[in-house]
Amino acid sequence: MVKKWLLSLLTVFTLVVTGGCSLTGEVSVSVEYVSKTADYIKKVQDFYNEVPGMVEKAVTDSKVRKDLETKLNDLKTEIQNFEKLTPPDFAKDIHQTIQDHNQKLQTAIDGYLGLVKDGKLDPQEFKNSELYQTMNSIINLLDQVQNLGK
Repeated sequence: MVKKWLLSLLTVFTLVVTGGCSLTGEVSVSVEYVSKTADYIKKVQDFYNEVPGMVEKAVTDSKVRKDLETKLNDLKTEIQNFEKLTPPDFAKDIHQTIQDHNQKLQTAIDGYLGLVKDGKLDPQEFKNSELYQTMNSIINLLDQVQNLGK
């Protein structure tokens, strides 16, 4: 009788410990996902804030135009890195929303890279561009991402 009770207690203890490890792992993955996603959005936000001034200068300065081209390509790399993230279950919807925006953003970047290479930059039209508007849509998701899992 005591052996059965001890064996049952040991079984429950083992389940609690292994279940707890799993829970700890899930929390770690969730925190990491939220952190990496927020970092990604902040990079988009930094670019969003910096690029209008660059576009203005790039009209007349070939060095700034080259820097703008580099930054656009760097943003494409950031998008590709984000796409490698695997969201936890509770973040799948927001992740899909960001991915949808990222597809538009990549297309817009490719189009804008063509304008940069051709020297056809118009600072007045930039803020109405698909590129600028899509970045804004992604930035607007930052609060949602930071509140995931709370």
